[in-house]
Order: sequence, then C-alpha cells, then structure tokens
Amino acid sequence: MDVRTKGLNREDIKAGLRKLGFPLSLVAKELGVTRQAVTLVLSGTRSERIEKWIAEKLELSPKEVWPERYDTSSLWSKQLTLSDFTSKAEDL
Repeated sequence: MDVRTKGLNREDIKAGLRKLGFPLSLVAKELGVTRQAVTLVLSGTRSERIEKWIAEKLELSPKEVWPERYDTSSLWSKQLTLSDFTSKAEDL
C-alpha cells in the first residue's frame, strides 16, 4: 500500500500504535482525553491535536495517515468550528 495516496486504515493505525507500546487507552491518557475521543478520531471525527499526536508517534504526517482529511480540493477537508453553525444576534 502506498501510504502517501491511500492513507492508513483504522486497524493499521491501532496496530501501529500498539506495536509502539501505545494501546488506545494509553493514547487517551497521554492526551488527557477519553478513549472514546481517540476512537472517534480513528472513525472519522476531526481533532487536529489527536491526529497530530498519532501521526507523530507513527513517524508520519497527519496528511500521510489521513490524506482524505487534508485534501485541499475537497469541501470536507475544511475544519469546521462552532461559529460555522451559529448565527450572530444581528443576523437574526
């Protein structure tokens, strides 16, 4: 598999972390988040901080691990924030 174009699948990421001594529970503890938060990132939820930490441990860039999340030509690659979904009082 060419990691640069296809990325890693969830099980490859988990296995890579385990081989390095980081089961998901320890990843969560290191990051100060719940194990569920780490699992959600592996399932597709965006978290720049968790993605970056995982990629660094795997000695890859986040774009190499999740190229579809960092494809700048895709509308889905935009990191959304709460302000993207809320309107200002003056807009009402």
